[in-house]
Amino acid sequence: MTVTPWQQVALLTPLPPQRTGIADHSAALLQPLAERFDLEVFTDEPERSAAALRCGLPLRRFRDFTSVASHVAIYQLGNHAGHHAEIYDLARQLPGIAVLHEYVLHDLVRDRAYAHGGPRAWNEELRYALGRSGERLTALLAAGGEQPSPFDWPLFERVVDASLAVIVHSRAARDRIAKSRPLASVHIAPLALPHPPDLRSPAAALRQELEIPERALVIGAFGVAAASKRLDVVLRAFGRLAAARPDCMLMVVGPESPSFLRRSGGLGSQAASRVRVLDRVSFDRLQAAMAATDVGVNLRYPTGGETSSTCLRLLGMGCPVVVSDTGWFAEIPDSCCAKVPVDSLEEPTLDAVLETLLARPELRRTLGESAAHWTRDHHSVEAAVEAYAAVVETVAGTRGGRAAPSRPLRAGVPPPPLSPYSRDDVDTEVLTEVAAALGDLGVTEADEEILRAVAHRVAELGVSR
Repeated sequence: MTVTPWQQVALLTPLPPQRTGIADHSAALLQPLAERFDLEVFTDEPERSAAALRCGLPLRRFRDFTSVASHVAIYQLGNHAGHHAEIYDLARQLPGIAVLHEYVLHDLVRDRAYAHGGPRAWNEELRYALGRSGERLTALLAAGGEQPSPFDWPLFERVVDASLAVIVHSRAARDRIAKSRPLASVHIAPLALPHPPDLRSPAAALRQELEIPERALVIGAFGVAAASKRLDVVLRAFGRLAAARPDCMLMVVGPESPSFLRRSGGLGSQAASRVRVLDRVSFDRLQAAMAATDVGVNLRYPTGGETSSTCLRLLGMGCPVVVSDTGWFAEIPDSCCAKVPVDSLEEPTLDAVLETLLARPELRRTLGESAAHWTRDHHSVEAAVEAYAAVVETVAGTRGGRAAPSRPLRAGVPPPPLSPYSRDDVDTEVLTEVAAALGDLGVTEADEEILRAVAHRVAELGVSR
């Protein structure tokens, strides 16, 4: 059989045993992608990954990938330089499809810049992505100002500009990228989730090991204990709930969880005795802990456009989950989860939702069944592979055509408004000065009402000239 160019695909990704959800996601896609395409796989430590996966596919090192002349390259990217810096560099040098598992790449870009060129390289990244605002921000940093917020300045622009297409996992991520790069070819693909195995025995064994009574109702919180995960909010809610529900317990699982709980304090001795804390665990133990959970809590604010594999796994197991009503989480159907706002009503709403779910087993069952059906239908490995294939076809074309990056790039020249323009171009001059002033005031893309009002006023000035 003759293999057409678009059927030749190179996948560059972290793979197990690397401790990242993106590695697990890619591992689930390997065999189905190999059945669909002439697939070559590149990863950081191919020997270790081959031993961990036992998938039978040849794995090669990133440095062995040197050309996109015959392959469509798919780059799996997340916000961690240790896992993704080499992939990020290749995505910029050899254009392909960038899969952004979160649109906030701030930490990745910053750490890579400092490693390659120090503060000057970091300033250039800000200048490239943010234009005049970035130029002024670098001056503030040089004067001892605070580093910018990753959520305000996500810094996805350079890799998006260099890519033939971008894949994200939510409308929220697509829309955020479009605000900064409206010409980019951005596509949505589901986050692949293999069907969960029967975990009743491992779950029962873990509950017994952790001395969780058979009839206790377990609230579970999973993932790295970062401030954006709202774990402090969960702890306060459990402290209030524990007094009224002596049958409930809290299980916190994930890296940094023990130290986070020690720093946070705030739980009375009675509530603290009903908290079980597990640090970083193996994937099998993580799944057992999820299966031992009666109600999951997966809050996130602010969000960097990520689709939570933890949340999806809980939903896929038929566990009712409480999520923040923002970002991708807001896109989950209301029939599959309970949502709490990210404003001043967050804590009282969380209290009420947890009390209701614990008191109503039929509601937990209904939410869980709906969640399992939705996850199976919309986040299967098969659905993800079909979405990837559609983007590969769009990029390469079945007749040998090839796409071009969304923004024509010239070496060393940032995009407007920093690129040269005539000083006689009054419109551009006004717009750049307005943008710089807004940046100085701390206005970001998130301040839509302010930007809309300014845009209307600028448009009126242009009409009246």
